Amino acid sequence: VLTTQTDTLAGYTCVKATTTFGGRDYEAWFTSTIPISDGPFVFSGLPGLIIKLTDVKGHYVFMLKEFVNYTGKI
Repeated sequence: VLTTQTDTLAGYTCVKATTTFGGRDYEAWFTSTIPISDGPFVFSGLPGLIIKLTDVKGHYVFMLKEFVNYTGKI
């Protein structure tokens, strides 16, 4: 479920979404600034990259450490 709640995480303006998976309730924070519909583990499908994902009890926390724009050169 998309909410109207916003926050800044890892330098990106993010929107909060909630879901239930495997008997746990999760909060996902995603940014449409990075238009990649993906995230950690099995979580994807939001209109932007998931920057932070936590279960509401705080047992599991996934947080983006770094996002690098790949230019094809190393």
